[in-house]
Amino acid sequence: IVQRVGTRLTVWGPIVISATETSTQGRRVGWVAVAALTVGVLVGYAPPARAHAALVSSQPGPGARLTSAPGVVEVGFSEPIIVELSSLIVTDPGGDTWSRTVARDHSMLAAVDTNLPGVYLVSWKTVSPIDGHTLRGTFRFGVGVTPDQAAADATVAPRAPDLLIALGRAIEYAGLLTAVGLLLVSRLARREPALTWVRAQPAGALGVALIAGVAVVVGEALLAAASPSVAAVARYLFAEPGIPRLVRVGATTVAVCAERSPARRRLTWVSIMVAIVALSASGHAAAARPAWWGVTVDGLHVLAAGLWAGGILALALAARPPGGWRGRDARQLLRRFSRPALWAFVATVAFGTVRGAQELVGVQDLIATSYGQVLTVKILAVALMLPMSLVAWRRRTARPRREAGLAVVVIGAAALLAAYPVPPQRAAEDADVDEAAPGQALPRTDDLTLGGRTGDILVGLTLRPGTPGRNDVLVHLVPPGGEEAAGALTADLLVGDRTVALESCGPMCRRVSTVVHSEDVLRVQVDGVTDDPARFALPALPAADGRALLDRVDERMAQVNTLRYDEVLGPADPAILSTAEIVAPDRIDFTVVSRDRETIRIGSTFYRRAGDGPWEVEEGPPVTVPSYIWEYPNKIAPRIVGRERLDDVSTRVLSFFVDDISGQIWYRLWVDADGLVHRAEMRTRGHFMDHDYYDFDAAVSVEPPTDVIDGG
Repeated sequence: IVQRVGTRLTVWGPIVISATETSTQGRRVGWVAVAALTVGVLVGYAPPARAHAALVSSQPGPGARLTSAPGVVEVGFSEPIIVELSSLIVTDPGGDTWSRTVARDHSMLAAVDTNLPGVYLVSWKTVSPIDGHTLRGTFRFGVGVTPDQAAADATVAPRAPDLLIALGRAIEYAGLLTAVGLLLVSRLARREPALTWVRAQPAGALGVALIAGVAVVVGEALLAAASPSVAAVARYLFAEPGIPRLVRVGATTVAVCAERSPARRRLTWVSIMVAIVALSASGHAAAARPAWWGVTVDGLHVLAAGLWAGGILALALAARPPGGWRGRDARQLLRRFSRPALWAFVATVAFGTVRGAQELVGVQDLIATSYGQVLTVKILAVALMLPMSLVAWRRRTARPRREAGLAVVVIGAAALLAAYPVPPQRAAEDADVDEAAPGQALPRTDDLTLGGRTGDILVGLTLRPGTPGRNDVLVHLVPPGGEEAAGALTADLLVGDRTVALESCGPMCRRVSTVVHSEDVLRVQVDGVTDDPARFALPALPAADGRALLDRVDERMAQVNTLRYDEVLGPADPAILSTAEIVAPDRIDFTVVSRDRETIRIGSTFYRRAGDGPWEVEEGPPVTVPSYIWEYPNKIAPRIVGRERLDDVSTRVLSFFVDDISGQIWYRLWVDADGLVHRAEMRTRGHFMDHDYYDFDAAVSVEPPTDVIDGG
């Protein structure tokens, strides 16, 4: 609170200053207090040190080949994201898109209600709550095919929009640094004897910096926003990374207004310093460890660069010595400029070196990474300026315009470095992030395990040791929202007429020790989900080993040349119904009956249409058939859990578990005496699928359609 009483100025707060209105010392201390308070707020505002939100995990993984589509695609990031501004879209082989359904601080997921064979494209965008940078990436996985793209595209180099913003940022930098230089040169010129031929007025440079800064901030907001609207831009600007940007623009505006009155020159200085600190708080420096140190170092680096390189730009723009740069008047100005410029140069290099160390893994990054190569250009430009400055400091001659040209190169390189979404140091840290450990309730080799569902929640039930009597009953709960959503669930185990509370043993793990008997019916009731609990009919215990039967299935089903199957896919309500006709080795006709869509794949060519519309044709990775939804390696705990008749065919029911990189999957197969599978049930996260197989080696034909539009 500032109060004027008579001829005294009193500042009430943590710092109390009392001085006469004419006391220069008091005014200086007051301005320093205001500047320090503002800088402290901005530095203190910088959140705890974190890296950019880069992709570190996904289910399924980039380049994965799956036997069936995942019910949920989840992407995980190294650090928090701004949920409201980040997005995830999955595009299936038929061109349909599946947008994000759940988003959390470190992850996003999309429910995918399809099992269409082909290549799926996953596109994601994150906005960092640290520096506001927008990261985009894509990857592909295949269902029944191997995608061409084996790795994720998470670009850490600037894209075209980033480069356009970098141009605006370079103009903003140049305006701010030139304004600092003009203020310095103006002050030096006013010393006695005054150098009246120096016309150092920073208003124009500040105006350029303001216009460019507004353009940069709006451009960054448009990149981050979901749509180019005023509301979307405002949502970004008033989010966590937007505050320093607003402060930056506001401080520059104050500086422009203050510069209109020479009596407010100190306010101009303070406003520029605040703008510089806000500039650092809205860039890579805010992600350094600790954040306050990164912001402080970067702010001092920019301020020192303004006194040195900005001073050189000011000499080139505002100084016209009467006798040229070799005359006595020019030497007098250079003599005054040399001392502050020398110390500013030393500070620029020192703080710049610290900032470089914060962003690079090692010296090798100067050559091995594009970020380092741009930094090398900046270093070389500074090195070329040094001999020119030395000549000027020795008062032999000065060529400020040449030095100013190199200063522009330095500023442009700095702006380009700021456009990199992820510098090398952060990229290396992101690559080292470990994935979460698997759940504790997952089956082991000697267990009996069965998969089921309640509502849209996957329920995996495991008995250990799987013999009559007391068992550890382990329940693996997986809602579509994944681990975080599972942690909030409570569940009970119903054993006949008994209800047993399940205890938590992890986010997705519930367990209890209880007595079970052969052919008991166990049910898992999840509170608040549905009145229809997951139901598990136990076989005679201990269940017979099913490894030999599983080997027979793999052998016999690989010999099938043609077949048909019907598919029911949940948990969508109503379920999605599809049919398929398969002809080995590379032909499949897949029709989504519920959505009236048909896709025919013949080798690397696939045709698709919606309803009675014309066929479109495209090229892609070749499909290989027959392939089945259970074709994963390392099948765990195969057990024969019953016998049933299906369409007058006697079958044995085989259960087993697969722990795949794409998720945990429980299977049941109905197998006849010859090893042919007549029904298959698959239960995994967000994907409950039943297949009924028939017409083994029957007369099935899949041919290219007519009425084709070339889509490629």
